[in-house]
Amino acid sequence: MAITTLNNLSINRSDTAAADNVWTATSATATDFQAAAGGGLLQLKTVYKQDTFTLTGNSGTWSDVTDVTVDITPTLSTSKILVLLCTNVGNTTSPYVSMVRLMRDSTAIMGGTADSNRNMALWAGKFHNATATTENTNAIYLDAPATTSATTYKLQGMAETGSTFTLNRTGDDPDINYTGRYPTTLTVAEIAVGIL
Repeated sequence: MAITTLNNLSINRSDTAAADNVWTATSATATDFQAAAGGGLLQLKTVYKQDTFTLTGNSGTWSDVTDVTVDITPTLSTSKILVLLCTNVGNTTSPYVSMVRLMRDSTAIMGGTADSNRNMALWAGKFHNATATTENTNAIYLDAPATTSATTYKLQGMAETGSTFTLNRTGDDPDINYTGRYPTTLTVAEIAVGIL
């Protein structure tokens, strides 16, 4: 990486000027100097949901999970967004299916390729003992939104018709001391990708 001195100030830039070219204060922009070689963490945002959420099943229809949404405005269009999810999902009826997916704005990310009636999803579970279980889902995804506009990452859920999707609780949620309530976290981190 070249080190250029302007007015006795050292400025790091990830590329070099062509021969006989000179950078001036008017030709350089803020983004020219924000990411040093090797990259780094520019910002991190997270949401931590402790309360429960339920969603009446309607196969084929996805719904936002309340309060599991993070807004971030990338500093650089070349940045990657590291998305980390930890959640606990259940269903009220056995043996019925609950599903989750990650969204960037209106685009599903980190899932298999949709095929005919098969959904692009992050995770799905069929609950054969719905009255007593949840399934823990963890995900790590490196997204490349290629934008400096405000971007929303969120969790969506779906349940099979005739059942109810549950988040952070078991299907029947009994008031007894050998069951629990569980958390959901969604974290996004902007990573500047430097030129090595």
